[in-house]
Amino acid sequence: MAREYLMAGFLATLWLASVICCFFALVGAYRNVATRFWRAGLPALVAVGIGVVGVWAPFSWWPQVSYSFSLGGVQRSIDFSWPFAAPLILGGLTLLFLIWKRCQRPAVERGAREV
Repeated sequence: MAREYLMAGFLATLWLASVICCFFALVGAYRNVATRFWRAGLPALVAVGIGVVGVWAPFSWWPQVSYSFSLGGVQRSIDFSWPFAAPLILGGLTLLFLIWKRCQRPAVERGAREV
């Protein structure tokens, strides 16, 4: 029983870290992209990576925690991989927003030389 609590705590901590990465990525995305592109893009990439691993669980050693119970003769099961879809989607949308915002800047602002 203690092992299940340890796995659930590990997944909750990882999920919280990915949500915090999404928050920092979104804050950085709305600021000046010229100086903060990687400061906003790196947390978004981390959040996407954690989201992919949390949803997909590609490793055999990765904890897959689910909870099952019966209520009134009906068997219920909750899979804890779906909360990782939120940082996956938010991180992906933040990356797309960063790329779109960076492409919308004029060439002079990007550092291109005028002839």
